[in-house]
Amino acid sequence: MGLLAALFLSKQERNARARRRALEAELDARLQRRKASRAILNERARLGAATKVHEQVARDPLLLEQVIF
Repeated sequence: MGLLAALFLSKQERNARARRRALEAELDARLQRRKASRAILNERARLGAATKVHEQVARDPLLLEQVIF
């Protein structure tokens, strides 16, 4: 929005737009935190699965012969 157009907005309209921008910023921040949390959980699950497979292979000599780490 141009500076001249902003001059013609009422105080109520300016406040409403400012609240909407603040709300959008908060929603975006929440989304980013959720994405980060999901990435951490996915990484933990991946590491847990890899560890489980590695332990199974280490215990089974036949699997150990077939798998190269």
